[in-house]
Amino acid sequence: MGNVKNIDFWHDVWCGPLSLKDRFPNLYNICFDQDCSVYSMCNRNWRLCFKRWFSEDLQNQLRDLCNMLFRYKTNDKPDGVIWKLEKSGLFSVRSVYKHMFRISEDVDSKQLWKAKIPLKVKIFMWLTLQNSILTKDNLLKRKWKGSPACAFCQEEESVKHLFFECPVIKYVSSILA
Repeated sequence: MGNVKNIDFWHDVWCGPLSLKDRFPNLYNICFDQDCSVYSMCNRNWRLCFKRWFSEDLQNQLRDLCNMLFRYKTNDKPDGVIWKLEKSGLFSVRSVYKHMFRISEDVDSKQLWKAKIPLKVKIFMWLTLQNSILTKDNLLKRKWKGSPACAFCQEEESVKHLFFECPVIKYVSSILA
């Protein structure tokens, strides 16, 4: 994390896999500070203002939230986005496809639809997970009369082959990266 001036405390995903609003919905609902930045909360030593007294359950939730918050340190560098699926921290379509196929057996499609990416990308990713993109192997299942060979390398074309195995596409991707 950098200076956290542009990160929304409750709504952005900045300290774990979920936003704080989603992780602690009961605290969010009774909090006065629903539209604050991480920067402003950090300057206030993470002190939130609430509309009412807490039950024991809410006290435990607040304790969990505070334990999570005090682990984070800020600095003077500007905030930036890091793509966790690549060692370089930079986004690549290839890393998304690798990740999708790695978890496709147990992935819950709700995660995909909640992602903050354009709808057309969500639809394409969902179709890829369902193996429903019209690659030549899928076209042949629909009685298409044509060659099943990949136009780049002459191996049988499939979703997996096009996005991960085709040597020509790998080579071009490495040049463009």
